[in-house]
Amino acid sequence: MERKYWADFIRFFSIILVVITHCHEKSGVADVTTSSLFYTIDRLGVPLFLMISGGFVLPKLVSIEPFLFYKKRIPQFIILLVFYAIITNFIVQYLVSKDVVLAIITSVTKFNGIFPSSYGGASQLWYLYTIIQLYLIAPFLAVMLKGLSARNIFIFLCICIFFNYFVITVKIFNPASDLAAIVRMGKDFTGPFLVYFVLGYLIIDRGVLEIKGAAGLAIQALILLAICSIAVVYDVTTGKVNNYIHWYSTSIFILIGAVPLFNILKYITLNHKGNFLISDIARCSFGIFLVHYGVLYIVKNYVDMYELSPLVNVFAYFIPTFIFTYIAVKLMGMSKVTRYFAF
Repeated sequence: MERKYWADFIRFFSIILVVITHCHEKSGVADVTTSSLFYTIDRLGVPLFLMISGGFVLPKLVSIEPFLFYKKRIPQFIILLVFYAIITNFIVQYLVSKDVVLAIITSVTKFNGIFPSSYGGASQLWYLYTIIQLYLIAPFLAVMLKGLSARNIFIFLCICIFFNYFVITVKIFNPASDLAAIVRMGKDFTGPFLVYFVLGYLIIDRGVLEIKGAAGLAIQALILLAICSIAVVYDVTTGKVNNYIHWYSTSIFILIGAVPLFNILKYITLNHKGNFLISDIARCSFGIFLVHYGVLYIVKNYVDMYELSPLVNVFAYFIPTFIFTYIAVKLMGMSKVTRYFAF
């Protein structure tokens, strides 16, 4: 299938945000305003990835047997989970102990991500657990969505959003509110990450919520600016970075902000001829996601010798981490064996 440059650009933009959010977290930024600004922007990366996946994966699965789909990706995801849990934690343990044998034993026996379930310092791997579950239900979700009108898909999305984001959002602004009746209903079949998967399908496959002309672009840009501003102002007003409004499965702010950002990125690149480097980074984005955390630990170990300010650290970590990770993934792609662990 011919690659769509707008989709490559969104993947490129997303992986930059993902790497920046991890660099920001490691940088020591303590100022509430600065940290809130980073989180409000860089936490939009993962939802963009989920929307791209939902939009391109779900339409293909309508006529594919679930087991055939599982056989292709699920075993690989599990192997990658274990492999990168061990590799990333080996780097962490070695940087602390300088003992190769001890680092190998510790990472294999304590932080392999499956048994025991801890992935230790490989914090990026939470996403693999999420994507495994989404891929397990994807064949059934695809058939359901195929038989629904765009209007009914939107109703389904509203139900999902209500059970996963409404209660948390109300509790943020009114902790004393009694919403136990809603909580007791549960969240079955309405997961928060499922929302992004279905939103991507609705936008890409059905063309719903797409930007139509300059006025539409301005409206969605204002929505994005407004929702990001509200999140930052709330953090500054409360004097702390509030985790609930900066985590993917709980934040209505991330949910609302991801949709206009996705549409804006698509709109401004829809008729673009393309850029080789951006498309190549997009092709490597899954591998960059898997590899970058280990590289970040190594880069941080050296950058910290210079005792830079936290804000400078963000970019001092990001630039070499991103470049070295991209090069590593490109090299892995040159061999059939190593390619399995990056693409």
